[in-house]
Amino acid sequence: MMGVSWVFEHDKSAKEVERQLEGGGAEQCGTYSVDCLPYIPNDKVEYEPSQVASQCALMITEMMQMFFPQHAANKPEVLTKMTPEPYTALDTLYQYLMIFKQMRKKA
Repeated sequence: MMGVSWVFEHDKSAKEVERQLEGGGAEQCGTYSVDCLPYIPNDKVEYEPSQVASQCALMITEMMQMFFPQHAANKPEVLTKMTPEPYTALDTLYQYLMIFKQMRKKA
């Protein structure tokens, strides 16, 4: 079984595509069907959460350009690193310690 898929930039009916196939020398060996479905690209992009800042660089840049265009050219040092630093449990402990200190200062 062999399938042929064509993508046209303009509208064509199924009969027009069949005629074009036959006009191009295609021979029918069995049954086939032609279906013309318009391709409508999805312009919505969904971002998923990430713990690595370098993986989010494009999303962060896009948001900066949208909301703060004057600051979009300056990238933070975290995003310019080629390889992310290894993340350990000690980093999480340090983050909790910093949050605890900030909460203690407020109280």
